[in-house]
Amino acid sequence: MELLYRSCAAVVDARAMTRGNIKDGGLVYTRSKSRSMATVPWTSNVAPVWFEWTGYLEQCLSAAPAHLSFIVTARGQPRSHKTV
Repeated sequence: MELLYRSCAAVVDARAMTRGNIKDGGLVYTRSKSRSMATVPWTSNVAPVWFEWTGYLEQCLSAAPAHLSFIVTARGQPRSHKTV
């Protein structure tokens, strides 16, 4: 849930995020509806002043099992956007 809260991503976008989306201190992804690029600050040194950075998202995802996708089933398979 921290991923959805911090990224403000739609469920369909959040479930498609992978560790490969982390670039230059940010979580970068393309929104499925508008096809626009979005960046979520990943580290405090790239977070703008207005962004409420806590480090909690990074801690949660670092503690998660090392699957390619962040949101997976108990068997490690990527979740469907209908089940998130």
